[in-house]
Amino acid sequence: MPRMTFKQRLFAKIKIDPADPDGCWLWTAATDRYGYGMIGRDGRTTLAYHATYELYHGPIPPGARLTHVCRTRGCVRPDHLEPQTFEQRLLSKISVDPADPEGCWLWVAGTDKDGYGTISRDGRTTRAYHATFELYHGPVPAGKILDHVCRVKSCVNPDHLRVSTNKENMENRSGAQRNNRSSGVRGVTWHKRDGRWQVQVQHNGRYHFGGLFDSLDAAAEAARALRLKLFTHNDLDRRAEGEAAA
Repeated sequence: MPRMTFKQRLFAKIKIDPADPDGCWLWTAATDRYGYGMIGRDGRTTLAYHATYELYHGPIPPGARLTHVCRTRGCVRPDHLEPQTFEQRLLSKISVDPADPEGCWLWVAGTDKDGYGTISRDGRTTRAYHATFELYHGPVPAGKILDHVCRVKSCVNPDHLRVSTNKENMENRSGAQRNNRSSGVRGVTWHKRDGRWQVQVQHNGRYHFGGLFDSLDAAAEAARALRLKLFTHNDLDRRAEGEAAA
């Protein structure tokens, strides 16, 4: 019995519905952990949809990646596959409100455990907001990180991101530490011995004492005033100060 060609082995593992000539070609054999079909070729394992695309359309363009237009991972139909550059893939996963072009650009694809959007690039996973920032503004300087000025984790609008140090990023927080359960107010804890609210703000590795108060509201205001004195990137505090002055 003659040995099967690669094309014959490939199509032996594909299910095509004759009643749906424009439908998906479904892979029926082994898949990887993401659900994409796999097949051996010349001693190596390749993605089945890569194989069918190249069989009909030739090599995938350099720097491009195949996207399933049909959104079906098990599909290997070449007409359901579209080569896209990284920039095209990135922008296709962003929702922008046309009525608010300066608002948040919301990531609508996968996220990591912290809620930040992720996308694959050159075989590695990167955060989506890093990718959009670098696309529009260039690389993040060494030793720096990106801070969401808007405080929206799913936002990837490069104009809502600023280069900062880790200290500056921590200053731009909106709430108390997770272990601060006594007050729920940033910089305020219950001082059990004195039976009063204690104000204490950390800055440059040191704790700065802001006083003891009978009222939680008074302590919260004292903590905010102390942060305004010590911090440079506490946007919410400064915004509240400006609104109060107005």
